[in-house]
Amino acid sequence: MSRLLLISSIFFLCVNANAVSAENESAENEPEKAYTVGVSRYFSTLDADVSADFSGFSVSAAQNFTDNYSLRLTYFSLENDDFVYIDSSGYEVVFHFGTGLRTRGFKAYIGPGYFKDKVSSGDFNGSASGLQVNGGLGYNWDKVALDFVLSYRDASDYQEAYSPSPNNISVDAYSASVLLSYRF
Repeated sequence: MSRLLLISSIFFLCVNANAVSAENESAENEPEKAYTVGVSRYFSTLDADVSADFSGFSVSAAQNFTDNYSLRLTYFSLENDDFVYIDSSGYEVVFHFGTGLRTRGFKAYIGPGYFKDKVSSGDFNGSASGLQVNGGLGYNWDKVALDFVLSYRDASDYQEAYSPSPNNISVDAYSASVLLSYRF
């Protein structure tokens, strides 16, 4: 987790250093787009002794407060890649710091978030929730945006599901998505 925080901090410093030059380069007459609504191909992995991979789709909506700050809400619905009777669904709320969020061109961002994931299989229902670190790269065209988003989740709830004693198995939780959005 400390490596992730270090990488996140370095990334955030680089983004802030480039934010000033990116703002100066953006065209003054170009209208900024404050909102996006999109769909994505979504992947989630629980990495442990026996890993579980899920894939499916998500829908999301974001408000870009400025070119450097935004809030995104995502709902996902996934199916286990190996056992189709195991489903996962939930949501994420993430606050992003970055550059290029409202204007045309390249964008990069990182930020803290909260997730809730419900895993079900027949009569079994389990859930996990907690904090996550989310970051992404993308490009904004006039009306369309394309993003690649990665998340690292707090895996303590998942770890309890894998093992009655949390010290027995180490679990890491990740998610990734390729998001296509409409900008307005």
